[in-house]
This record gives sequence, structure tokens and C-alpha cells, in this order.
Amino acid sequence: MGGITSGIGLASGIDSGTLIERLLSLEARPRTLAQQRLIQLQSQQAAYFDLNSRMNALKTAAAKFRTGKVFDSMKSTSSDPLVMTATSSTNAQTGNYTFLVDRLVTSQQLLSRGFADKDSAALGASSFTFESAVARLDRDTNLADLNGGEGIERGKISISVNSGTAVSVDLSKAATINEVIEAINGSGTGVTATAEGTRLVLRAASYDEVVRWKPRFVAWRRHWAHAVEAWTPQDLPADLPTWLLDDGPVCVAVADRLHWRGRCAVDAREAQLRRQELDAVLQRSETAFPVNSLGL
Repeated sequence: MGGITSGIGLASGIDSGTLIERLLSLEARPRTLAQQRLIQLQSQQAAYFDLNSRMNALKTAAAKFRTGKVFDSMKSTSSDPLVMTATSSTNAQTGNYTFLVDRLVTSQQLLSRGFADKDSAALGASSFTFESAVARLDRDTNLADLNGGEGIERGKISISVNSGTAVSVDLSKAATINEVIEAINGSGTGVTATAEGTRLVLRAASYDEVVRWKPRFVAWRRHWAHAVEAWTPQDLPADLPTWLLDDGPVCVAVADRLHWRGRCAVDAREAQLRRQELDAVLQRSETAFPVNSLGL
């Protein structure tokens, strides 16, 4: 292997080793500059990679504002997290909600007797009955099973008999049909609730009282149902007028109901005034004495 030995020439006194090294260094300078440029470009590349990574992270974080609906998010807080926790969707309504624990969940387990062989041993059953998944009202059906499993909205109902005082029945805690029936029957409204097939039937205790005591009047009401309407004022005035109006100017007003005395007038202006007074009363009235309800 050859090499360069540094020394000073015997005859010339020139340091040939240093001179050669400098010449080689000058020749290698472009390569050195290229290496330095390569290092510089690699540093820039690493910086671009870091910037790209940061931009992707920013893009991912910004996308959550569009897909995650960050500004539409709702938060639920429970007053007692040990009893109940809650989560909210973006469609949750703002407000305070109170929950009352009506009953605790209980588990139920049924065990059959043992079988010698799971594939060939007989069950001992003589018949099987298959029923539709649709809830029925002839048994203790859960309210959550009604309407194809969608359940029904809980709350309060108002019941009144013969346009009497309305009684509120709270069904917000009812979970089954039987509990609804018990709540209605125990409300003191005089209404009896029963489950008949797929219907819940309500009957007033005195629904046939009018039929039994006034059969001719009921028959007359049914016969003239096409021509006679019955209304009950919401606030019954003490001096409720009794008029007989026709399409023309004739107006008959009853003044003494005990002796059936009154007066008859043929005055278009007075008849028009009486019609206006009657319209004012009807606007504050509701239909009553229907033809086909409660045994009528």
C-alpha cells in the first residue's frame, strides 16, 4: 500500500506533503459543498415532515368541529351520581328533570327438571301455543310493549261524567295495563275501566240512568238527531235565555218557565239580536247529550 510522507525536499526545500494535501483538499471542495447541501436539504425535509404532521393533526382536530358537533354538544349532570348517571345527545332539551324511583328491577329465573339426554329426551309437553309479539290487553301487558314496542307517552288523563267536574288521574307511574285500570277504578270518578280484547273500555256507573228514567226522551233525541243539537255552556249563566228562532223574523222568548209563559215577536231586528246573543253563548259551550255514547 502506498502513502504520502510529509517532508521537505532535500534539494528544493519545498513542503511537498502539505502542498499535495492542499491540492487534494481543493479538488474535494465541490464534493464537500455537495455534502453540506445534502445535509441542509435533509434538515429542510425533516422540517417539512414535521410541518406536515402538525398540519394533519390540526386537520383531524378541526374535523371534529364539523362531524362531532362540538358546539352543539349537551352535558348532563346528576345531583347524585351514585344513584343515577346521565348522558345527553345533541338533540336533548335544556331543562331540569326530576326522577322518582317507583320500583326496583328484580331478576327472575326458571329452572326445569333434568333430562337424561338433551337431544332425544322428551319434554313431556302435550301442546305448544305460539302467539304474536303484538301486545294484547286481555292480560297484564306492559305499556312499553304497546304500539309495536314503542310504548305510550305517560302522564295524566282527565275524566268527567255528565259534564261534571273533571278528575285528574295520574298514570305517569303505571307500567302495565292492570295498573292503568286500577288507577282509573280507584280515582273516584264513577268510571269503571276494563280490558276487552284489544280495547280499554271506560263505563260510567250511571251511563244508562237517562235511558232507564227518560226512555221516551232518549227515543225522541235519537229520532231527531239529524235536526236537534245539544250544547252545554262552560259557565252556565243564572239567566240562561230560552228562545225559539226561525229563519225569518219570528222570535219566541220564554219568560216564565214554571207556567210556560212568554211572548212572540215578529221583528227582524230583535230576531237578529237574539241570534247574536245565542251565538255568543254557543261559542262558550261544548256538545252534550250525544246520540251514540254511554248506552244512548
